[in-house]
Amino acid sequence: MPNKSGSNTRIAHVLLFSIERFNMLGSLLVALFCGTTLALIDPDLDEYWMVWKKTYNKMYPHKFEELKRRSIWEDRFNMIEQHNMESSLGIHSYQLSMNHLGDLASGELIAMLTSTLEPRELDLGPRKRPLLLQRPLPEAVDWRTKGFVTEVKMQGNCGSCWAFSAVGALEGQLKKTSGSLVSLSAQNLVDCATKYRTYGCHGGFMTNAFRYVIDNQGIDSEKDYPYEGREGRCRYNPSYRAANCTSYNCLPKGMNRHSWRRSPTSAQLLLLLMPLC
Repeated sequence: MPNKSGSNTRIAHVLLFSIERFNMLGSLLVALFCGTTLALIDPDLDEYWMVWKKTYNKMYPHKFEELKRRSIWEDRFNMIEQHNMESSLGIHSYQLSMNHLGDLASGELIAMLTSTLEPRELDLGPRKRPLLLQRPLPEAVDWRTKGFVTEVKMQGNCGSCWAFSAVGALEGQLKKTSGSLVSLSAQNLVDCATKYRTYGCHGGFMTNAFRYVIDNQGIDSEKDYPYEGREGRCRYNPSYRAANCTSYNCLPKGMNRHSWRRSPTSAQLLLLLMPLC
């Protein structure tokens, strides 16, 4: 009879040998990648890299990841330097500078900063009857000069652009109705609007945020519920409520200033744009 114990031992040795070869191949590929990346790293940028990491508190789990991020960062650094040199020659009208996103690939930036998730049931089709205006619309309006826009805010590495878009619309309506410009809490929406088909740092939509504020009967101020750039426990406190929303209205696609006749009531929140961020 065949020796089953001996066969099993040979199979085990073959498997072990295969696993060892696989591990060796993996290590070789990693070493090859690291070596290739190191050859492409510019040592003259070492000091800039260290200062940038310290400025934005960048830490990486292992050397492999840091080399990958350093390579992306150097490409961005060189692109910025080239652009600014051309700008000094009058080729461009603006200059660029490095920020906290410098070590992210284009695909990663798109995934993180375009996290607006439009609900399937959202109806932006053409209206059968035009909305009405009380007076003609101007060609353009800069709401910043009219004091309707709060300071520039930083969403960080959290896909919360939907929350910032929502509070921006609410802030403008609050200024219009009360005369006070108050920065509202995007973190309040990130943490608390999850039952309204929003997903914190992984995307959401402005109308769902408005529905939360309506049902919640308020939203806190940024001062009392500051932004953290990550998902957390809902800490809404009605004592710090800074604004409310009674209703909202989405403009249909293709709407322009000639399609209006009279504006809705001032109590309605007009969702004029669905911005990417």
